[in-house]
Amino acid sequence: MGYRSLSTDMKNRAMELLNDEWTEIEVAEVFGVSVRSLRRWEDNFAVKGEVSPRSVLRGHPRILDAAVMEDLWVLIEESPALYLDEIVDYLAVVHEIHISIIALHNNLQALGLTSGNKSIVRIVFCINTEESE
Repeated sequence: MGYRSLSTDMKNRAMELLNDEWTEIEVAEVFGVSVRSLRRWEDNFAVKGEVSPRSVLRGHPRILDAAVMEDLWVLIEESPALYLDEIVDYLAVVHEIHISIIALHNNLQALGLTSGNKSIVRIVFCINTEESE
């Protein structure tokens, strides 16, 4: 039997047939799946209430958690003239979080702290005269 992806509806129907006293072999033949797949769906349903539970691993983990975002909100309200590189330094020292300026900007946008060309935080990158020389 090759790999075959079934929709959640079809998996639920297979579980119904098993409950209607069909044998695992009969259901496996009808749906073109292995008995092992049927057992896995039964286990998922028994443990999680679904034949195809959602993966807990969705997307990338957040760099800044809710507590850090709240701290940033307070920091920016107190000092709205901070540059992004200053906030990056603050996060590194206070929270031991290393984040790029771009990622910080994206997180601030998600908080609603930046909009278009105007910003509560100045989106001007500091260029040290020492670095430019």
